[in-house]
Amino acid sequence: QGHSGGHRLLGEHRFAGTAGKQTHSGGDRRRYPALLRRPDQVEAAARSKRVASPSMFLGLDIGTTAVKTIIVDDDQRIVAEVAIEHPTSRPRPGISEQMPEDWVAAAEQCLARLHASAPGAYSTIAAIGLSGQMHSPVLLGRDHKPLRPAMLWNDGRGADECALLSRAVGDIARVTGVVPMAGFSAAKILWVRNHEPDIFGKIAHVVLPKDYVRLWLTGEIASEISDAAGTQLLDQAERRFAP
Repeated sequence: QGHSGGHRLLGEHRFAGTAGKQTHSGGDRRRYPALLRRPDQVEAAARSKRVASPSMFLGLDIGTTAVKTIIVDDDQRIVAEVAIEHPTSRPRPGISEQMPEDWVAAAEQCLARLHASAPGAYSTIAAIGLSGQMHSPVLLGRDHKPLRPAMLWNDGRGADECALLSRAVGDIARVTGVVPMAGFSAAKILWVRNHEPDIFGKIAHVVLPKDYVRLWLTGEIASEISDAAGTQLLDQAERRFAP
């Protein structure tokens, strides 16, 4: 996994779920009076709450060709949407890169246009959902700034590194759930180690595109299970980064 260790690669995460089940006993009805209501009563109460306190939700997608944003209401109705394209560098076959700063610049423009077109809805945004292109590692230094352009999922320079991964980690397919492929993050990071050692030596964190935008929004380095699985660095059974 390289020099930084699993907890350093995409930040340190815990994936929690719920366990057990509730039985709808009399005690549960006292604690949860909604269980006593008919479905139409529950829906009427929900509508009343929405009317009294409307909430909006922002979706932000860091796509391969554009950053796309949308505001929806409690009923999933679209209130406003904006998309801003960002450039891709393809100087020769097999190379496909983007500047992470361009994602942030496009996101800023999208948010500004959303605010201008729907200021009331924008002011009541209750939560933000992030999605984005997978597998494209963003290499960050200690200052959380990118060290180089992000190699995209369709960048094929890690083909030789896939063979090296297969030889070095005999059970990599069993652990990560997939055979080594140039499109996944692990081969790209290994390519940087082999071809750009000065940059590799400065890596403090590796994040994915939507994680980088989350860092811009919140100041925190974090990821989630779907992006983590796409790095080929995650132990799928254990739900943690493999040592």
